[in-house]
Amino acid sequence: MMTDNTNARWIGPDGERVDDSFILSWITRKTLQQGSENIDLIVGTDSHKRGRLFRFVTVVCVYVHGKGGMYYYTLSYEPKTHYPKNAQQFRMFQEVQKSVEMADFLFEHLGIAPIVDIDASPKDAGQFTSSFSDGLRGLAVSSGYECRIKSDSVVASSVADHHTRS
Repeated sequence: MMTDNTNARWIGPDGERVDDSFILSWITRKTLQQGSENIDLIVGTDSHKRGRLFRFVTVVCVYVHGKGGMYYYTLSYEPKTHYPKNAQQFRMFQEVQKSVEMADFLFEHLGIAPIVDIDASPKDAGQFTSSFSDGLRGLAVSSGYECRIKSDSVVASSVADHHTRS
């Protein structure tokens, strides 16, 4: 199932714009070059308020063990009114849902199950997201994906976060 998230244009860290077919062939090429046992395919989403909208950034990263990673990202926007101040938890679930949808897209086309990075703190960290991080993880795991939360969720909590604010 294609969604607005997976039909979006992709942007590289240098601003290069590419389409879905480029992303799929890029991942395939990297996997063949490095060997699937030497890479992690990681998906993560973060969001940030920008005026009257929330900007959602979904990142797909090919991380080569011992060498680093390369990524592309998509942007989507939703009205601030969908997420009133007391609905931040709902927005966090929306971030994970967007990552799962992207992971589904990649799995359908490539047969590779990405890792889903979640921008949430562990249950015992005492942060806002700690109280429902198990639920966020459950969404990804019940969809069939391995997931990581802070401090291991670099794609969501650092890369995607950077592009929500730029």
